[in-house]
Amino acid sequence: MMTDFKALYLLYCANLSDCTTKEDVKRHNAAMNQLGKLFHQIEGEPDKSFLLELLTAGNDRTKVLVAAHCLGFGVYIPKAKKVLSTLAKSKAEPILAFEAQTTLDVWKKQGYLSF
Repeated sequence: MMTDFKALYLLYCANLSDCTTKEDVKRHNAAMNQLGKLFHQIEGEPDKSFLLELLTAGNDRTKVLVAAHCLGFGVYIPKAKKVLSTLAKSKAEPILAFEAQTTLDVWKKQGYLSF
């Protein structure tokens, strides 16, 4: 049976938020734990093309997370950098813009991302 990684990303990313309430923080942290496990599950997968679909579709929070994972996997780097750079300039979502810029900054400084 093949795992539908795209569906799992969408499911877990739906629970990500700006963490403005205690409930938001709990839901967000649980989703990030699941996404961390998903990252390691996907590491050995030869076909990561579903990540490209997620970079171009879905909401911006999903795009930031998937772009970070792409940088961590070392795949689709130009597209991931473009997504993060674009979202880092977002005036509508300043917290998400900060996350995108910080992800880019850490990746550029370290040369890698790990989860």
